[in-house]
Amino acid sequence: PSYVRGFFVDRPPRSPVAQAEATLARLLIDGHARWTGIPYIRRSTEDSRDYYGFRTVDAMTPIVLIETGCLTNAADRAIIYGQPWVVADGLAPAIERFLF
Repeated sequence: PSYVRGFFVDRPPRSPVAQAEATLARLLIDGHARWTGIPYIRRSTEDSRDYYGFRTVDAMTPIVLIETGCLTNAADRAIIYGQPWVVADGLAPAIERFLF
């Protein structure tokens, strides 16, 4: 629905690198929310926790799923499509902090 707004980050339910994934998720949440103004919403589902991509990388590689906003919401869509550099400006430094 068009009134639903926000982004979410999820990670595998069981992982040998769960602490690293939690750190990456926190950094992405903080950076994306600060730069875009899109609110973070917890809407983890069984499907997002069982995201097929989680099984496509080595188990020792930290992985998270991020949905940067709701495209059905005009405010989120305006940022994601209209100002994609704002999204990148929030995510890139978070990834750099995680890696270095």
